[in-house]
Amino acid sequence: MENDENHVANAMRMHLAGEIRAWLGRRNRSQSDLARHLGCNRSAISRRLGGAQDFTFVELTTIADWLGITLADLLGPEILQTRRSPHTDLVG
Repeated sequence: MENDENHVANAMRMHLAGEIRAWLGRRNRSQSDLARHLGCNRSAISRRLGGAQDFTFVELTTIADWLGITLADLLGPEILQTRRSPHTDLVG
């Protein structure tokens, strides 16, 4: 059961990283630009986009605002529609 949860978490982490990279490309911004905006170094962004470290909620909202999009746009439809259990939904 725990391996399944880890697999789902890893898949979501990698999907989110892909969405962020795609939005950076759409806005013609680099990982270095993102690092500067978040006040961290490029390797910290690389770890997050590589799935080794999670983005914080504050970072995600800051990124969405910086890119001029909503948090829902940044997360993408797959994450927003993911069910973690039969009784809960990530979208209300």
